[in-house]
Amino acid sequence: MSKIKYDANQDYQVDALNSIIDLLDGALAGTPTVTTITDSSEAKIIPLETNILGNSLAISDEKLLENLNAVQERNDLPLSPSLESREFSIEMETGTGKTYVYTSAIHKLHADYGLTKFIIIVPSIAIKEGTYNSILEMNDHFTAQYNQKLSPFIYVRTKLDQVKEFIGDSEIQVMIMTIGSFNKKGKNVWYQEKEELSYSKPVELVKRTRPVVIIDEPQSVEGGVYGKGREGLDELDALFTIRLSATLPDKDSCQLIYELNPIDAYNLELVKGIEVDSPELSGETSAYIELIDVVIGKGKELPRAKVRLNKKNDEGITTCEEIISKGQDLANLTKIKSYSTVKIERVSKRKGRPPMLALSLGNGEKISLNPGQSVGGIDENTMVRAMMKKIIQNHLDNENDLRGKNIKVLSLFFIDRVSKYRIYDESGQVRDDAEYVVMFEELMEGFAKESEYEELFIDSDTGNSIDIKDMHEGYFSIDPKGKMVDTSLTNKEGKANASMAFNLIIKRKKELIDPDNPVRFIFSHSALNEGWDVPNIFQISVLRDIKSTMTKRQTIGRGMRLCRKKNGDEFERIRDPNINILKVTAKQTFEKWAAELQHEYERTGITFGKITKKVFGSELVEDLKKKGHLDSEGKPTDTFESYVNSEQFDAKGGG
Repeated sequence: MSKIKYDANQDYQVDALNSIIDLLDGALAGTPTVTTITDSSEAKIIPLETNILGNSLAISDEKLLENLNAVQERNDLPLSPSLESREFSIEMETGTGKTYVYTSAIHKLHADYGLTKFIIIVPSIAIKEGTYNSILEMNDHFTAQYNQKLSPFIYVRTKLDQVKEFIGDSEIQVMIMTIGSFNKKGKNVWYQEKEELSYSKPVELVKRTRPVVIIDEPQSVEGGVYGKGREGLDELDALFTIRLSATLPDKDSCQLIYELNPIDAYNLELVKGIEVDSPELSGETSAYIELIDVVIGKGKELPRAKVRLNKKNDEGITTCEEIISKGQDLANLTKIKSYSTVKIERVSKRKGRPPMLALSLGNGEKISLNPGQSVGGIDENTMVRAMMKKIIQNHLDNENDLRGKNIKVLSLFFIDRVSKYRIYDESGQVRDDAEYVVMFEELMEGFAKESEYEELFIDSDTGNSIDIKDMHEGYFSIDPKGKMVDTSLTNKEGKANASMAFNLIIKRKKELIDPDNPVRFIFSHSALNEGWDVPNIFQISVLRDIKSTMTKRQTIGRGMRLCRKKNGDEFERIRDPNINILKVTAKQTFEKWAAELQHEYERTGITFGKITKKVFGSELVEDLKKKGHLDSEGKPTDTFESYVNSEQFDAKGGG
């Protein structure tokens, strides 16, 4: 059976691991603590059948702060003036191996200090399933290093024997929990006295083990400083806690020990680069106008409207931004006939009122737009078909480019409703006339007839045509009857259905990236937007405007991981930046999409245009600062570009 090949010598992962381990430099490993419950003020509590074996490690706050500052200085991070807690944070971009780092840390902490009790806290069922399967998948890799396998288990409130094993077993114990398991004191079994545990509360037994707590995506777990998740974490009485995230919300105060942000990850070629493509539209469309803002003119100059509209060019119809004014001929500006009936009646921006654009439409209707409002546009199905056609074409072009390299190409469509892809008849059988299935298969049949793509539809082993129906597959929540259903993560039934979908995606990851598997296109629900990824996704598209909190960063997160090629029975990571490109097909222009993505990054404190020591080396950065080519924050000055391109510049020493 094929397996993922892991690399134990990736410098950035080794650095992250050492940042954890070196915090404990000088700590004294003790004999595991043993607690036997033999008495209680409550008569109904009886002795447990097993002792509680806990972690034991001695290190003073003074030494821990000294180690913390040493790690921070080494990693070019701000030094913490005092030890606020025994919680430490790591920021690593999505797709660079957070799970690998903390799994490696579990093994190393056991090897160096004999620690055996670990709890991994995750925010959702998606990440829970992904974490569990990833740890199992990495077992062979880590066994070769540490001669020790992990047997993680997912905490389930109805399986409390697992809690008893966790507290009493001398082997490494790894319990995976979601935030929902312990953030409601009045409801969670975690806080209830249970007969299976001799009428003890699970939390009271587990906290006696002084577990090492690992929090995956703490911004979604803790609920803020005073959140319910934070209260539950405090109840665990952790020996120490490691928080890992791609987007730490409290970077300035979280005792940061390692950072690998998106810019560093891209510059180090650890994730895919991103390109944005827009669908090509042809033919006439209704006149689309969206008001962005109103620009006030100078003196007697009339105010003008900054709008987004469609324009025709040699490549088709694209959406772009223009400045328009009262009375302007929009048909002449856009080269689209349908704009001839639209008249600009008034543009205004008055104090105390929102900017306004008044339009007269061809049917006699008059309409006023405020910023963000729009009128007209392209029929939704026309847009979806155009986007689907573009992503299929990009996919097939990519397959042609990678032919012979044994790299599977996958594309991902996010959709808003399962019924667009999968519908059932009265007997529960799958029908073949779902809207997106019909649209997709029609487009694929068209491409199969084109000479540049026809070989991609032939099985190279048999010479037979590949059935287009076998080339696509849906991953959605699954109800108890086995039917695909829309994803809802707001109730117990919905979460259970979603759990089956995540399991299916995660367990089939290796099968999906195998070139021998005919599935090339994946359809999934927009709500399944975290906790899973497939390395060989090269194209992503959100087919409809989905009214959810799905961000640009979540969209690309499913495909940021470097692709893998099949080599014998292993899948090897490919580092070629010319291959590792994730193309996003979006309705928006590249400029708008990229600006919104950059804004999402900047809201998390990531600075663009900054030259970092992680990428360029400490000595070189300091040399460039001394010579005035970088400012104090590491941003290039006006002389930077000309200097680094000159003969004076030596990348090893700065020149």
